[in-house]
Amino acid sequence: METPRGFLAFAIAVILGLNLLIACVLTNAGVPFLTHGRDSRPVGEKKAAPAAPPAVPTPAGAALTAALAGSPSALGDGWTAGPIQERAFGLPFGYGCPEDLPPAAAPTIARSRELSRPDGAGSRLQLWGFGAGQGGRAFAALADAARACSVKVRDGQPDLGVQSMTASAEHAPTVVALSAWRRGDVMGVVTAASPGSEGAATALSGMLDERLDQVLGPVCANQRSSPDEASRNPYHDGYRPYADDVTVSGPQLPSVPDPGSPVPPVPSYPDYPTDPDALTPPSPLVTSAPVEPAEPAAPATEHTVSIEKPDPVGPGCGWAFLGEPPPVVDGAKLQSQGHLATLAAQEDLAAQVTAWAQARREYNVAHARYVWDLTLYQAYESYATAVARARDYQAGQERKRQQAQAAAAAERRRRAAQTPSPHYPGPP
Repeated sequence: METPRGFLAFAIAVILGLNLLIACVLTNAGVPFLTHGRDSRPVGEKKAAPAAPPAVPTPAGAALTAALAGSPSALGDGWTAGPIQERAFGLPFGYGCPEDLPPAAAPTIARSRELSRPDGAGSRLQLWGFGAGQGGRAFAALADAARACSVKVRDGQPDLGVQSMTASAEHAPTVVALSAWRRGDVMGVVTAASPGSEGAATALSGMLDERLDQVLGPVCANQRSSPDEASRNPYHDGYRPYADDVTVSGPQLPSVPDPGSPVPPVPSYPDYPTDPDALTPPSPLVTSAPVEPAEPAAPATEHTVSIEKPDPVGPGCGWAFLGEPPPVVDGAKLQSQGHLATLAAQEDLAAQVTAWAQARREYNVAHARYVWDLTLYQAYESYATAVARARDYQAGQERKRQQAQAAAAAERRRRAAQTPSPHYPGPP
């Protein structure tokens, strides 16, 4: 029977659409396509990859395989499922430091399965398992990569894993959709290409997430881990030892007696003085404004100390999930270090309180001096103002006297001009 040409064109569009969307989203995360979840290395790395050790079963591998297993009918109405592959189309996260891991540990693993439907729709289910605590970082890398592509990115379903997102792009006549989510250190990516691809991707993601929830229960320490737990893994960048933040209390602030701020006696001045020589200046003279001293800030009476502790289970799904060895620590040594750190914090708090009490006493003395000088300075300002007013008053009085003298002289001149001279009797 000959395949209809329209169906063949649609099938090609499905394959191309899936590959274009996944290639954009996953390779933008900075890593190449995988042929296997264990023995591939990032493109461009100069160091030759060591020979991959024989595959060692891990709880992660069994769980991911179990999540993808099942009859085709259980995967969705009308879907036909291909075999489960121990590989994935792309890896949206770096390997960390696989050379630091023992042969029994896997830097990351992947499982995938292809689905098809009689109407030509296609889908790919992919699961990745990452090192302890690295699931949040991996999901963030995938989300950033999706936003860098020319696709529509939205938040995913609120009940899908602990983090989720969806992305879609149109490659006419096909709409390609991607749904991604994570549980602990497992990330799932479902891609679908069909006229109803977004609905198919959402439905398949929900189905696969339910299975993950069941199979991860016995093997994943914390399916709801937060992205900041990634720093507890020494095989990846940004390692910070597992620690508790302990609040250490120091002594309470002591009560420092305040002797008060006495003020010197200063003269008072009238509002309308008339004689500047009658005004007595304050003594001693303070002719410039004093600077108020800064009050010392009270130190903290509590301090948070980070005390390292053993991390036998590990962040996220835990060390055992991929066979990573937990950091080797000396519990007794850590306990001793924590005790010493607590004592050091207490001593530091006590020293700060002692220094503050001394600074407070010095401040009280300086502030009393400031108030004293400020009173004298304000009195000097009042004296200077009164003197200026008295001089203005005297200047005004002098102007009035001169104006009166000038007016009297003018009047005399006027009268003199109107009086006839005895030598000139005037007109006949």
